[in-house]
Amino acid sequence: MPQPPRLTLYDVIRELELLYSVRGHPPINYIFANNYFFTDFPRPVTPGPTDSSAQTTLSSTSRADTTGNEELASRLMTLRFQRRSPLSAYGYAVKSIIDPLACQQMHNHFCWEVTEAYASRGYTEVVSHKLAVNQHYKSCHFNATECARAFYRATVDNVTMKPHRDQLVANVVKRIREIFGLTPSEFLRKFS
Repeated sequence: MPQPPRLTLYDVIRELELLYSVRGHPPINYIFANNYFFTDFPRPVTPGPTDSSAQTTLSSTSRADTTGNEELASRLMTLRFQRRSPLSAYGYAVKSIIDPLACQQMHNHFCWEVTEAYASRGYTEVVSHKLAVNQHYKSCHFNATECARAFYRATVDNVTMKPHRDQLVANVVKRIREIFGLTPSEFLRKFS
């Protein structure tokens, strides 16, 4: 996930290339720290309307969405789960971006073996969490004590995905149309 002011993965890659362009042999592996949004943590409670006029407004607003885009958005994990645990330690379950011409054996965490032509470049660069992080949406995989500690230290993050919301929903809608030939409303009725 690019960190502001960067908005796209392309922005992150361009900045990494600039940062390391002074080196004769730029890194093959760029590894990122993890932000965990554990899906089994209770979701933050958002205050709801307290009077009947607010309820009427909400009901008419939800009926106005005949496209299904808002309902689809409400089901996307990256928009639903907002309780973020503290940033993981560097080196723990990292994910990486690699130079595909350089890697001979790849694991989802990093390149295990570089090609002969790139042997002199076979090192890993740790990317600052201020540039980008990897976001995981999953059940807490730590033991019970560590999960409780992670929950206690978690913060509610309702801004990270906000700048990407509209584009994310538009991309999902596009893929639903391409793959299934359905509108979001049709897709949700069929697969819910």
